[in-house]
Amino acid sequence: MIGPFEELVLLTLRRAPSYGTALALDLTARLGRPVSKWAALSTLQRLAVRGLVASTRTEPRPVIGGRRRRLFSITPAGEAELLAANRDRRLVGA
Repeated sequence: MIGPFEELVLLTLRRAPSYGTALALDLTARLGRPVSKWAALSTLQRLAVRGLVASTRTEPRPVIGGRRRRLFSITPAGEAELLAANRDRRLVGA
């Protein structure tokens, strides 16, 4: 089972793959409360260990000192977990 915050992260990644900082900003806007970059990154790492998200490294940004970034996306297992969470919610009547 996934928790509510993990579900929100997966739903956000379902819309479009994202970087950790951009995901935190998106979640802050959607929730109406601050979400730290570290909370988003630790959740992404936890989901990656469980195989629900995957990441790829991008090319370095085209600026002086530009770094590579990790782009996270939802996996088929993550999609299945979202469907299961939605199904469970309907069974409970929440």
